[in-house]
Amino acid sequence: MARRKLLITGGCSYTDPNYLTNDKSLPQERSAWKMWPEYLGDALDLEVVNTGSSGSSNETIFHNVLEKIHLYGDRVD
Repeated sequence: MARRKLLITGGCSYTDPNYLTNDKSLPQERSAWKMWPEYLGDALDLEVVNTGSSGSSNETIFHNVLEKIHLYGDRVD
């Protein structure tokens, strides 16, 4: 069975799957709802590698995504 292609994403709070929101209409627990990478991965039928982390700088986001591209190279779509 062939391994699925990957969607590698990076970002700050709005990408971080462990982000806790101030929006009281949402569950206040980690990973309680999907973030945009998961919605995009579902729509494109790609496995998601989400490097998002709250408070990350642009430089950190760039390097985290680049590191995963090098790690998974041939699987990145």
